[in-house]
Amino acid sequence: DGTVGRLLVGGFFGMMAMLWYVLFLYPVYFGLPPEALLFDLEGGAGRFLLGNLWLSATVVLAYTGAPLLRGAYVAVRTRQPNMDLLVSLAATTAYLYSGLAVLTGRTEVYFDVTIVVVLAVTVGSYYEERIKRRAVGELADLTRDRASEARVRTGDGTETLPVEAVEGGDELVVRSGERVPVDGEVIEGTAAVDESLVTGESLPVRRSRGDEVRGGTVVSDGRLVVRAVDGAVR
Repeated sequence: DGTVGRLLVGGFFGMMAMLWYVLFLYPVYFGLPPEALLFDLEGGAGRFLLGNLWLSATVVLAYTGAPLLRGAYVAVRTRQPNMDLLVSLAATTAYLYSGLAVLTGRTEVYFDVTIVVVLAVTVGSYYEERIKRRAVGELADLTRDRASEARVRTGDGTETLPVEAVEGGDELVVRSGERVPVDGEVIEGTAAVDESLVTGESLPVRRSRGDEVRGGTVVSDGRLVVRAVDGAVR
């Protein structure tokens, strides 16, 4: 996955940069020990440190944050501001200010802001996409697992029809091990219904007269007669 690769690279450079911040820059900024033991940030070693931070922030912003920058560019072109534009403005502003500070000999740099913002938003986007893909997959499973036929009760027995032919008010007979063809209301019988595919509940739920049942659920034990609700078949 491209996002995972960008996160691994950005995470490596980001951790290296944050290590330098924790060991050397934050103590100087906040006057904490061991400030007196640190090298002078304005000396040669300090400039080398700041240059490495600049390099790390460049990799994180340009590589890991590439999708954010592309989204911001599209937002500007279409004149439709979005979250990518907001995040990119924050990250690039901190990056450009810090780069200018290094070039002009100052030590107040905010490359850490660029790194943290880009990595945090990218991680969030990654998990958001995972959740979306999982939801789409579960919806596909639900659609695929719906019954294709329904046993409709008639005056002299039952008749098997395609689910598409079921109308609101039809009485459907569902036996043990069969799927409920469409959404409806139980009008007869009692049964344990497996609703895990719809609700995520792992244990079967007891359904009886007056209860609602969802299409795609499975009657695991018992027999039900279900009256199809209007609009259950689309």
